[in-house]
Parts: sequence; structure tokens; C-alpha cells
Amino acid sequence: MLTSFNQFICDPDSESRTLGSRVSVESDRTDEKSLNLAPQTQGTSILHGASRLHLGQLNYYEAPKSPDTRSLEGWNLLLGRVTSSALYNYHDQFRSPKCDEGTRTEVIDEIMTLLSDPHPTHGIVCVTGSSGAGKSALLQTIAEQLSRKRSPFATFFFSKLDPTRNNTSSVIPTIAYQLGLGNAGLRYILGITVADDPFLFTKSLQAQMVSLLIEPVKTLCSSKEMTTDLFSPTILIDGLNECADEGRQAELLEAINDSILDGGQPPFRYILSSRIGWAIQATFTPQVNWPEHIHHIHFTMNEKVD
Repeated sequence: MLTSFNQFICDPDSESRTLGSRVSVESDRTDEKSLNLAPQTQGTSILHGASRLHLGQLNYYEAPKSPDTRSLEGWNLLLGRVTSSALYNYHDQFRSPKCDEGTRTEVIDEIMTLLSDPHPTHGIVCVTGSSGAGKSALLQTIAEQLSRKRSPFATFFFSKLDPTRNNTSSVIPTIAYQLGLGNAGLRYILGITVADDPFLFTKSLQAQMVSLLIEPVKTLCSSKEMTTDLFSPTILIDGLNECADEGRQAELLEAINDSILDGGQPPFRYILSSRIGWAIQATFTPQVNWPEHIHHIHFTMNEKVD
């Protein structure tokens, strides 16, 4: 039988076969099912699954996908790795405690001042304290203030009771998604990055940090339209101690620490909250003095809140 189709590249040596021509391909079978032609959909070859086709002198080439199509496919892969419940404005998280009006004002102002500095001395703000001291409320409040200021930021709220956010498997993709959502240029770069390496999510947190955060933002800020002064994202990570695996806690802290110590470009700012445990001790070694690039804030349960 004869099956007609369009949109393919023909043998340039034949004057009778030109791009976009409507041609016929003859199969050596009469049963239509033997061709196993898949429905023609966007991004799918019209000859998907075809077998034992006699094309004669006809040369068929799969047209390369456009960068826009590749970026969209990569972005969709990234979306599949996002943990929406870790966002500051997730419906359950948004009902979580936050600093009451007029409370923690000095700490909030201190942090917001640090974040507004185009060349900060401290790349990391580490908020520690016992459970119930108000660490999560502080980070929730900071996130809402950054949102009102339309500053680029991303959040990840850990929870030991939620299996989707008591581990680090989706931390970097979730942060990258939020930054890309607010910037079309970065979203395009992230899509291309993932399309080029779909197995990126299986790599170490350090590798993911470089590929999904550091390098894409560097690329974005190298353009004439965007500079690091205009795009200095803040990344808020709450309840690190609620990550079930202390080894993974330390791996994430090391990736964050390295991104600051390796020159701090692009100038990410990090706000972390956690109870002091093995991971913080091992990474930041704060037994005597905290490193200069870390601004430490400690909450106590009996501390007066004003």
C-alpha cells in the first residue's frame, strides 16, 4: 500500500524530490499495522516505530529540534523534580507561624540590610536554635518580605514528617525552578541545561549546584541586559536538621559553602536555619569562632522577643 506524508528532507541529488514535497513511501507489506506508524505529534518522528521500509534512493533525515523546543522539554523535566510543598507559599506552609508584627524587628532589619548589600561580607546567614525558638517563623517572614520587594529568591522548607522534603534529592531542582520561574532568560538556560543532560538530577549535590544554579546564573549575568547587581538571588533553606540523612545535610552545606568560598560569583546569598548538629559542626567548625563569610544568629527559648 502507499502511505503519504509531509515535512522531511529529501535527497538533494534528485530534482523531482524537494524539501516539503508530498511523496509516497512503498512498504513491502500490505498490512497497514506492519508500518507501526505512530500518531504525528509535536516533537515525534513521523516514522516513529516504522520497520522494513523501502525508501529507494530517498534519504530521510530527522530535522533537529529548535533551541526553544529543547529548552521547553528540559524545563518540563525539571518540573518533574520539584517539591512544591517545600515552597514558602505552599498552601500548608503559608499557614505556618511567622513573626508577629513588631517582633524580631532588629533581626529582620539586620538580615534585610545584609541582603541589600551589593557586595556582602557575609554570604551565608546561619540561624540556629532549639526546636520552637522561632527559626522557621523568621525565614517565613523574610521570604514574604523578599516577595513584596520582588527580589529574586527561592525557598526550601525541610520537614521530617513529609517524605517528599525530608531528604535532599529535590533541593537543587526546586530552588532552580523558583529562580527560573521569575526570570524568562534563566528559565531558557535551565531548560537547555537539563535537555543536554537529563541525568543531571542523579549527580552529586555539588554537581547539581554548579549545573543548575551557579553556571546558569553566570551565563545570565554575562549578558548585556543583566548583571550581578540586578540579579543576586537569596536562597532560604529552613530546618536542615529535619533532613533524615546527616551525611546529606553535610553534603548540601559543603556545596553551599564552596559556592561562597570559590569567589562568591554569582553572588548568591544564603539564609539557613537549623539546630546545631554534626553537619554544621563538621562543615562550618563553629566550636570557637564562626568563619568570616558566615553571619551567625542564635535563638534561645527564653530569649525575649521584641
